[in-house]
Amino acid sequence: MGKRISTQNDLYKFQKNIKRIVSIFLIISIVISAIFFATIFLINRQLNRQTYKSLVDNANKNLQYNLSAQFAIIANDPNFISYLRSGDVSRQKYFSSIRWTFSNFDPKLIKGVKIINSINQNIFSYGKPTDFFTKIDICYLGNKINSSLGGCDDSMIVYFNSNEYLLQLHKLEPHIVTDENSTFKFYYQPFSAKFGLFHSSSYSTNNLLNVSVSYETPNFFLISIIFALSIFLTCLLISHRYLKAIIEKELIVPIKHITDSLYNSEHKLSTKPEFLAELNTLIEVVNKYNTQQVYTKLETVAGEMAHKLNNPINGIRAVMPKIKLNSPATSELSLLERYINSIYNLTSKILHDFRESSSEYKSHDNLSQPRYFIVEQSINQIINDFKIHHDQCDYLVTCNSTSWIYTAPIELEDTLVNLLNNSYESLTSQQKSITINTIQHLRNVIIEIKDTGHGIPKQELINVQLGKSLKHVGNGIGLNSAIKYFQSLQGSLNLESQEGSGTTVTITIPLSTPSWWRSQIPYTDNTIFFIVTDDMYIISEWQKIFLYIDNSKFYFTELEGALKYIKQTITPEILLVTTNRFYNQITKENSYNIFKNIYLICETAPDYEVQKTLSALNHYAILKTQLTASILTIIK
Repeated sequence: MGKRISTQNDLYKFQKNIKRIVSIFLIISIVISAIFFATIFLINRQLNRQTYKSLVDNANKNLQYNLSAQFAIIANDPNFISYLRSGDVSRQKYFSSIRWTFSNFDPKLIKGVKIINSINQNIFSYGKPTDFFTKIDICYLGNKINSSLGGCDDSMIVYFNSNEYLLQLHKLEPHIVTDENSTFKFYYQPFSAKFGLFHSSSYSTNNLLNVSVSYETPNFFLISIIFALSIFLTCLLISHRYLKAIIEKELIVPIKHITDSLYNSEHKLSTKPEFLAELNTLIEVVNKYNTQQVYTKLETVAGEMAHKLNNPINGIRAVMPKIKLNSPATSELSLLERYINSIYNLTSKILHDFRESSSEYKSHDNLSQPRYFIVEQSINQIINDFKIHHDQCDYLVTCNSTSWIYTAPIELEDTLVNLLNNSYESLTSQQKSITINTIQHLRNVIIEIKDTGHGIPKQELINVQLGKSLKHVGNGIGLNSAIKYFQSLQGSLNLESQEGSGTTVTITIPLSTPSWWRSQIPYTDNTIFFIVTDDMYIISEWQKIFLYIDNSKFYFTELEGALKYIKQTITPEILLVTTNRFYNQITKENSYNIFKNIYLICETAPDYEVQKTLSALNHYAILKTQLTASILTIIK
């Protein structure tokens, strides 16, 4: 009985202490919550300030980039370069031309220009100086502007109208306002050590822009804080009334049950908890997935290796009977032949198993997928690779046209490499040369491979085309297969040879132009051009093209800036020109619907997946080498 009373007293004290601890905890929670919410409020305010600053920075970056692109066109002009490099007397004949060029700039924005040479001498002045300016370095590598590697002997001081500069920022970023109704105001320094494409050696530091930004930040965050705080205080008031009952029911009684169980229960934990079994199952699933991923990658590598090994192994197997017939080392050659056959059987099995078991084989081996590509670009790449291991020869390559065909690139490459090998092996004279030409005739592209080798006897010409090997003219491997391959493309392979003079292989392949390829870009007077790329060459070329038209055009080095500008502006007829990285981003994010037409600029023919996307979305592609003034054609 005494023990029971003692236990009850202990529980009463414990209950009292718990109530005191909980009350203190609640008070501390209120204080911590207040500090937390105050901190969140200050952080949110600071983030808003950074948002305003970021809006102005992006607009300023785009404005300076557009201006610097125009300066780059002038700096690359031969008359401008001659003016800089001439003496005081001889440069006068270029003065009028240079002055007329600068007069084409917006006189409201650019009030004056001054050019300084390496000895700090003023060699050109236009307009009036202002207190708002930047001094950019003019650096040349040869006769081309190059701010990274060029010599910076001259500089250009550009004087701006600060009010007009602010107005131009407003045009690029509508949240930058010129009236008093603004959310945030601050002084802004627009100039730095970088002015678009140029480096800036100095700039005005006292005359800052007084920028006003009107930008409504979402108020849901503040509302949610107030709501959460209200709920917390309401629950606190209610819980205070029922605190004793809650502690008794939810804390004291469970503790008593646990205590009784520890003393009275003889139950022991004899089974493994369920969550451990679930955890082990999860670990097994993850390990199985990782193992499958490794096996998939190993299968892909094995399949590609087997595919590459098949051609040379087949060639060796084809000539082995001929070598055994004319060689005294029969036993050694028989052993070698057995090893080669073992390798052939192994690679064939790997290639067969891989193609049968891997459902993703084609997606991994994209070069085996038929697609559109340009013959001349493929041949140039093949010759460059072929030279590395076959350098004892002169290669004369004339592939200047643009001929589209439709086939698997790896099949054409393997076939042409075999033909080049045959030509190379036939060369024995000191004047070793292989000539490769491509021309377009009617609806075909004609590839001509001509060597200065031994040539083929007239009576053996037909047999060689059927695959017969002639010892002194190369192995002839794959010629019959090459003929069948080009016939499968609705083309042909013809062989002409004169013993002692050389052999000419003439290949004919039908042209197949993709529906998404364009040689011209049509536009109307209402077309707005968006150039989204970080390739300085492409931007410079478009600047030259746009000298001939008056349409609106905007340049962006980031896709986010272009999409943001479009959403804030009514732009019914936007024509987007971009490069591969940004095009992939546009299609993945489904942002292409806001553009009327999209043109992808490519160095070479697009890869297989991009070609499928272009065809499915009715987009177009143009080559980088096509960027000339004639690429645009107006629709009246």
